[in-house]
Amino acid sequence: MKIVLAGAESNDALKVFRHNPPPSVLVSNLYLQKKSPSKIKEILETYKSLGCWVIIDSGAFTFLSKYGILRTDRTIEQFREKYNLHRVVLEDWQYDKEESQRRFDKEFGKYFDVWLSHLDLYYEYSDMIAELDLDALVGIERMGELRQKYEAYKDKICYTPHIGIEKELRLQTPEEHQYLKDLLSSGIKYLGLGNSSHSDVEQFFSRYKAIKENKIRVHGWAQTSAEAITTLPFFSIDSTTWLSAAKFGVTFEYKDGWAKMKSHDHTQKEAFRRTCQKECEENGINFEDFCNDEPFSVLQWSALQWIRMAKYYEKDVSRSYWLTQDEASSVIEQQREEQGLNSLVVRETTSVNIFKDNRLKINRLCNLCEIATQCPHYIPNNTCIFPTSGLSTDLTSKDLMKAVIDMQMGRVNQAVFSERMKGGSVNSNVTKEIQTLSRMIKEYDAMNQDGTGIHISAKGEESVGVLERLFGGKSEPKTKTEILQAEEAEIIDE
Repeated sequence: MKIVLAGAESNDALKVFRHNPPPSVLVSNLYLQKKSPSKIKEILETYKSLGCWVIIDSGAFTFLSKYGILRTDRTIEQFREKYNLHRVVLEDWQYDKEESQRRFDKEFGKYFDVWLSHLDLYYEYSDMIAELDLDALVGIERMGELRQKYEAYKDKICYTPHIGIEKELRLQTPEEHQYLKDLLSSGIKYLGLGNSSHSDVEQFFSRYKAIKENKIRVHGWAQTSAEAITTLPFFSIDSTTWLSAAKFGVTFEYKDGWAKMKSHDHTQKEAFRRTCQKECEENGINFEDFCNDEPFSVLQWSALQWIRMAKYYEKDVSRSYWLTQDEASSVIEQQREEQGLNSLVVRETTSVNIFKDNRLKINRLCNLCEIATQCPHYIPNNTCIFPTSGLSTDLTSKDLMKAVIDMQMGRVNQAVFSERMKGGSVNSNVTKEIQTLSRMIKEYDAMNQDGTGIHISAKGEESVGVLERLFGGKSEPKTKTEILQAEEAEIIDE
């Protein structure tokens, strides 16, 4: 999966990325079109020379936001409710449908013509070009006419429908459903999805099998949630979040293998940044400027963390349905060769040999495994040698619990060691792991207690008759605690 850093057209981003190029970048036509053709070419040539995979965004979101009242997939009442709910201040004309239509026709016509005139340049220096996805404003028929004008660039265009998607799929009209089916069967290579929740995306993939059948690569616009990154089968996703650190006082942190980017807010950033001196020095970041919130140094640090995350997920081909099995194997083999894993000698152990006996009973392919590029037992086009069932079914509950505690202890030891190596800065994730271990130990101790007992204690003045009310009969002058064991009972005087 490609994690694409947006906002790459700015001068500061160019300066940062020349020193530390990310795998993928996004530049926006909205800003590029304000520059001369020679300057546009210079920016795009720079990123291609750095080996970056480049997306050109169209700037259509600006129109969708500005002229929301014209959306064909929402009523005017829904539009007003949405903006009142979010307390967005709009100008008076934006509530007037006729005036909005007049302004849109004038502004969009000019914008589309400029975008169209730049397509030759964009096609030469980019890998994906977002269309002006305004079907929700102009309707299905007009959108079809516009798409004909850039048909020649089809193999790099990212088609992004909104009609029939930004709503519950069960509420689609037959026309909307057919519109999406026709688009997915028209030979497109890239499809964009935006403003969709995790469940919406899952439903979309499930309903439209043509996406996987036709090996259409799906880009998630602004889809950088942990769920999207780790579970959804996106080809690429983009985000401007990496740019927000200096503005909001956030400090990002990422280590290989983490499911998501960690952010330290303004209350934590000072303590955390003081632990980053070595990493700053190794990557050309002025440490004192970074600690003092100098914007460019903060931007450098943010880029470093997001690029680290992008490079890690760039290697993940476990959800790459657009690759054939041979293509996936080739990618994995190349990564393993780069890491020297193919020449690694692995000592056979009894446990591994036992697991091999179950090889044909497990339906997990090495090619699709998320740790394929690190596993020493990787074999192309074979199933995993490690069983999914884990431990023997002959073990008792206590044995299983003890094994789980041993595993959790290992995780805690590793996490504490990592915390200390980073200067002792408190990591909340380590605290959670320790709390989990404590809870497991208590549960294990409870399982080891022999027998069954009931412990009842009561206390009160003799005249009150607490025991009398509890058990009947005359109460004794002393407080008594009765403990009933499974095989015996005794009265203990206090």
